[in-house]
Amino acid sequence: MFRLDEKTYKNLTIQSKKKSLTKAKFLRKLINERVNLHNLKNIEKIHTLNSKMYLDISKVTNNMNQIAYKLNTGNFDFNEQKLYTTAEELKYLIKQVLTCINKDNNKLKNLL
Repeated sequence: MFRLDEKTYKNLTIQSKKKSLTKAKFLRKLINERVNLHNLKNIEKIHTLNSKMYLDISKVTNNMNQIAYKLNTGNFDFNEQKLYTTAEELKYLIKQVLTCINKDNNKLKNLL
């Protein structure tokens, strides 16, 4: 239960009558629409994040394909330490991407 000042109460009465709803139903409808709008905005943000991650994953796989091509053609300068360092960096980046994907999936599950 809550109290409204006279002006707010009059506005509520007018708006609920315009919609042919009781005051309670009108307020519930307003609250639910607000929640749905908030959920849609969150889904949009998650979609944007997923799009960015997809682009990053595409770049990584493209780099891996280039590495495989050079290894298969024998057209590369082999530096074992550099290869090890790059492989470790890739492992770290892949773990970060997977962590972000899991977080985004959890957010989506909570929204839906």
